Amino acid sequence: MRDLEALHQRVLNQSGPRNDAAHSIVRFARLAMTYNYLRELGGAPLSAIPDVARMIGRYGLFNTTAKFARFAATSGART
Repeated sequence: MRDLEALHQRVLNQSGPRNDAAHSIVRFARLAMTYNYLRELGGAPLSAIPDVARMIGRYGLFNTTAKFARFAATSGART
């Protein structure tokens, strides 16, 4: 039965060192990808702060927070 479960995980690409969070190479690769992503963003996150403040000023803190929470709960960004 374990062999079938392992085969099922392998077919779904959910086994091996790529998905083993304890594996040091995987942790390093994820850290490097995160650093590279943030490096390529540059100043974009800082320049977006006035956009959030503008939305809060226009629609109110409660409405902005509620709509953002609904978006975060239904979007595919939380993977």
